[in-house]
Amino acid sequence: MAQKKQSLQKTTAQIPPFSSFRDQASWEQFITQKLAPFEKNISQYLKFWYIESRESKNAYPSQGMLLTPFDFLPFTQKAMLEPEQIITILRVRQYFLELFNHPERIEALEAIVQQPFIAPQKIACPAIETLIKEGVAISIGDLGVS
Repeated sequence: MAQKKQSLQKTTAQIPPFSSFRDQASWEQFITQKLAPFEKNISQYLKFWYIESRESKNAYPSQGMLLTPFDFLPFTQKAMLEPEQIITILRVRQYFLELFNHPERIEALEAIVQQPFIAPQKIACPAIETLIKEGVAISIGDLGVS
């Protein structure tokens, strides 16, 4: 893990501005450049993630892996994603990590935390009030948001 942190610090990639998060070309270039030291040795890079997965006996229970009532059944077959797909997934993961931890975003969040909370005005919504009164559970998809 120390080697991973050290390699990330050595990359010279300059993080794009937060406002450019929809600029696919610049972010792909940034992520590709940042992960290039790891992707030079694909088998070693993917080995790290395999060890972190549930398949490894070193996986720890608090990492969010869920068990089902059927996990006691014997495996008849195992499958893994193609290495190219895993690399793509890891690049997308890195994009979201960079975006959510972007210094501009963190700075904006810290500024907001310093301001007093002002609750939004209550909005009357007869449809929601009726559902609450009737005890009907709904999801965001039921409201046409998906």
